[in-house]
Amino acid sequence: MQSGGQTAKKRDPALDLVRIFALITVISVHFFLHTDWYSQEVAGAKMLFLVTMRQFFMICVPLFIVLTGYLMSRKELSRGYYKKIGHTIAIYILASLACLLYRNLFTPNPLGLQGSISGLFSFSAAPYGWYIEMYIGLFLLVPFLNLIWRNLKNKRQQLALIGTLVLLSSLPSIFNVVNFQGFFTDEKILNTTKNLQLLPDYWACLYPFMYYFIGCYIREHRPKLKIRTNLICLIITLAASGIFVFMALHHQAFVSSSLDGHSNPFVVVLTILVFLFFTNLNYSRVPAKVNRTLAYLSSLCLGAYLVSWIFDDIFYPAILENPRVLNRFWMMPITVLEITISSLFLSAILDRILKTLTSIYTHFRKRIHKRRSLSKTLLVMATIYQLDQSN
Repeated sequence: MQSGGQTAKKRDPALDLVRIFALITVISVHFFLHTDWYSQEVAGAKMLFLVTMRQFFMICVPLFIVLTGYLMSRKELSRGYYKKIGHTIAIYILASLACLLYRNLFTPNPLGLQGSISGLFSFSAAPYGWYIEMYIGLFLLVPFLNLIWRNLKNKRQQLALIGTLVLLSSLPSIFNVVNFQGFFTDEKILNTTKNLQLLPDYWACLYPFMYYFIGCYIREHRPKLKIRTNLICLIITLAASGIFVFMALHHQAFVSSSLDGHSNPFVVVLTILVFLFFTNLNYSRVPAKVNRTLAYLSSLCLGAYLVSWIFDDIFYPAILENPRVLNRFWMMPITVLEITISSLFLSAILDRILKTLTSIYTHFRKRIHKRRSLSKTLLVMATIYQLDQSN
């Protein structure tokens, strides 16, 4: 989740909208996790609709990574580059402290001092901190990934790289777990025992690189797609994705597998279409105040994502009082909105704290620098005086 990367003058509102929308999809997909939806049998029209919804919301993390590739595709190896990770780490630490404070004071399972320190370093103090662990690794590799990208000679080689990563990290999520013959017989369709392996899946974990290079490609070539065509393709892909996963899981509880993950080919296509939808919109008539508001909200998204667990813990117990799981989804729009606003508000407070701490640090650093400069000046003057006296 790139927390910066755009200057004030050249800031693109499309990218701010992508980041904000990605935050909303993250919080939306967490609704399925916190309402016992995964324990339900996949059957009936309501479940088909919900499976399709979930497939759409799975673009959350891919959108963030594509955005990272788009913004950072021109970064080069330098000492200054690595300093930029400090802001992301600072946000993670403040968000983690907020989560730890809430957990230790207001939940029945406090971590204590030792558990809190351990959680901070294992990226579990903020329960959604796994993304930071992934992002730090991606950030450290970006200059080298960019070297690979810049040394590709043409568009064909770039597409070959992306296609290779799709083959290694995306296609196995379907071809290695789905018994396609089962769609036409009574055989079990979803199979996670590896006896259906048709493609090598050792490199399935490379999917962040796949999305990163997709972002690089969009930045360089700026593909254009008419909004109407984009929406039609989006609807068709989403419908196909929902029906495919629904049929694969039909008459069983939702089985978590690579079929429904971030690397799923349908999710890849949906991510690209949504990203292009935002980047191809016309923002020329958007007022400057709206752009500034979007930019500010966008800057809060990383912190909001990390602290959203606090509000998940606050809001979902009331929803779980409804005994019918599927009926809980009537509360989804208002709950997602409440958690999003609350998370952004807390993130704004943390952002203000971070800016205050940064200002204090900068102030003392300048004072120390002035004192050192004064000391050096006095030392030079004293040396000159002594030399003058000796002569």
